[in-house]
Amino acid sequence: MIVFTDGAMVEVGRGSSAIVILPLEPEVEVIEVSHSHSTVISSLETKIEAIALSLKEAIKYYASTALIMSVQRLFILIDCKSAIRCITQKSIMHEFHTLLTQVCHHLQVLHNMNVHTAISWIRGHSGIGPTLQ
Repeated sequence: MIVFTDGAMVEVGRGSSAIVILPLEPEVEVIEVSHSHSTVISSLETKIEAIALSLKEAIKYYASTALIMSVQRLFILIDCKSAIRCITQKSIMHEFHTLLTQVCHHLQVLHNMNVHTAISWIRGHSGIGPTLQ
């Protein structure tokens, strides 16, 4: 499965996160999910929230298909290196502790489901894959 993610500030303190899931199985529809944040949030936090949303939706997807417990690969693509750095260097990012704990939990659940997960940077607004709007 490939997941394109994005997050953005809509106005000061408010933002949204969105994902587009491309299942690799034949004849499975593309899945689009978005979430609006009503609490004070930063641009970086919207990006991390998009990763968390990707992981949560991947858990739901794999748990509801015949693919459960077979070795699977999940590729999450994001245009924010800082969000990836926050996840890989969790110990130094105290302001996002709750969110990063959630991400780590989702990663562990996927690992237990035999889903190998990679989070990778992709150039934003480059016309690759589906465009998040």
